Amino acid sequence: MGSLSLLACTEPSPGRPITEEGWKRVEQEVKLTRLEREKFDASHPLKGQVAGPALRQLHDEEYVCHIGYLDLPRIAKGTLATFEFVRTPMVFCMQGSTQPDDFCVERHVNLNIGWQDPKAPESELSSQLASSVITDRVFRCDTASDVKRR
Repeated sequence: MGSLSLLACTEPSPGRPITEEGWKRVEQEVKLTRLEREKFDASHPLKGQVAGPALRQLHDEEYVCHIGYLDLPRIAKGTLATFEFVRTPMVFCMQGSTQPDDFCVERHVNLNIGWQDPKAPESELSSQLASSVITDRVFRCDTASDVKRR
């Protein structure tokens, strides 16, 4: 994910080349983003935890979480070159910063869950959180410039 962000930041604008100062700013932003991710990783070993208690911990830290869906591609059964999209439930969490000098204006955590029945309606998915395990997670730090570009 960081690589994509870096590519987006470093794509030269059509009208003017990136200056040395611009490269230094990008380098500093990448470094601070990496440090934020490492800090989150050290304090939140979420992978392998039961989702319910882990979400309570995030809620206590003022993250707002909800179940949502992503349409993820996979190779269609019986083919080698055709993709199909599978509606996949996930948990999406976001924490807005309350500190004016905070590098991360928003922190996002996306959780992959080992649902017992991923095709269940959302109300049943909520009850599955008490016994389902987090299989993976992605942390993202949005800076003020990220939020401004939306």
